[in-house]
Amino acid sequence: MSLRFCTMFPRCENVHLIKDVGMIPYILHKEYGYDSRIVGYDHSADTMPFLDTAVKGLRYEQMPRKKGLIADGVAYLLKNGRKIDVLQLYHITSRENLRWILTYKLVNPKGKVYVKLDADWDIFKNFRFREKGVKGILRRLAVKQCDLISAETRSLCLALEKEWGAPVTYIPNGFYDDGSRQAVKPEEKEQVICTVGRLGTQQKNTQELLSAFAAVSQKHPTWQLRLIGPMETGFDRDVELFYQQNPHLRQRVVFTGNINDRQALDWEYRRAKIFCLTSRWESFGLVLVEALKSGCYIISSEVNGVKERTDNGRLGTIYPIEDTQSLIQALDRCLESLPDTCQAAQDFAYTQYYWPKICDRIQKLLDE
Repeated sequence: MSLRFCTMFPRCENVHLIKDVGMIPYILHKEYGYDSRIVGYDHSADTMPFLDTAVKGLRYEQMPRKKGLIADGVAYLLKNGRKIDVLQLYHITSRENLRWILTYKLVNPKGKVYVKLDADWDIFKNFRFREKGVKGILRRLAVKQCDLISAETRSLCLALEKEWGAPVTYIPNGFYDDGSRQAVKPEEKEQVICTVGRLGTQQKNTQELLSAFAAVSQKHPTWQLRLIGPMETGFDRDVELFYQQNPHLRQRVVFTGNINDRQALDWEYRRAKIFCLTSRWESFGLVLVEALKSGCYIISSEVNGVKERTDNGRLGTIYPIEDTQSLIQALDRCLESLPDTCQAAQDFAYTQYYWPKICDRIQKLLDE
């Protein structure tokens, strides 16, 4: 009989299906025969097209929306918990997950709980493990009931283990190409810097990238900057001001808009020599992995996990967060003489961040 794997993620959207939320249960189903499903609030097939394409075979089950998030999840687990072999949850900091862990273990003591923290260092502020009173007791009890807890950076795993007195396993996020790896050759690359994300947000700090590129653009006139993703409301005014101040860059700084087509997005990564991330913070930075698997050289602010993503700087340049001058210097050096890491970046990505390899480890940990 197939093991029944259930990811409870009430706010699941189509895009989550090609991220960790969807890929872990999908790969466990495809490669290991798990009976995998995601449980969330109401969605029609029209709003979740990846169920029939990217993650075909993964099931989506609707959780009745009645009395609020916590109560609805508790009701679902009271009814279905005995039929779930592995319950997977995200973000132990949420109130609902603490109660769902305890409910599930109450109805199915032999079942296993896997919590993927998807966390950065703010978890120490948002989840005060040693807090006194009911909240602290609930947190410590929930952690004790987990059979597998994972975080996405090794340094955070070690710190949490010390704080919680419980094992926290390093399991990163990854990418998937259905086993059809297509190596990117250096000669396919163009003199393009790209970035991907929600442009103009406080987190992504896109203005810094525009300013830094403008500062080096005249010295390196053959390079282009391509910014991929939707714009934050109001950021279009900043972009127009940038063009007014830098009219010579209207053809060299290109905003593509959001790209939903995976092949089209993959082409953007494949053509770029450099991927630049200027974020003020990140929990994992999946775009770095996607860039590496397409052979991009990384230039990134020192966000959470970037040292691991670049193999301690072997595959990229890391600069201090919000230090625009350091970014300008890094761009200037790389545009003058770019390190040849195209093949090494791809090999590293497929070794460390390929979902089938990651899920193989998850399966073995769950089987212990």
